[in-house]
Amino acid sequence: MGGGLTFLTACKMSDAIAAAAPFYGMVLDEWNDAVTNITVTVYLFFRGVDPFIPEERVKQIESRFKELDKEYTLKVYTDADHGFFCNERSSYNPLAAEDSWR
Repeated sequence: MGGGLTFLTACKMSDAIAAAAPFYGMVLDEWNDAVTNITVTVYLFFRGVDPFIPEERVKQIESRFKELDKEYTLKVYTDADHGFFCNERSSYNPLAAEDSWR
């Protein structure tokens, strides 16, 4: 739940952080509503087809950031799996991990 909690932290504690980078975070409806509270830059990373995060949810998240004119970057890695950043998982994707780290 690291990505989701990172997203929630941006919504609830923007005054205590400099930026947020949720990786493939599951975002609840009320968290997406709480984007209004975000005052920091958010870097969002998802995979193209994720069994945990539907493509429609990623579109809703991006739509919300655009609607509120929030500072964000959203990147979808179509050739990566959920968990692509963790080098201890079989889903680790070094190219997506390196690109997102930059």
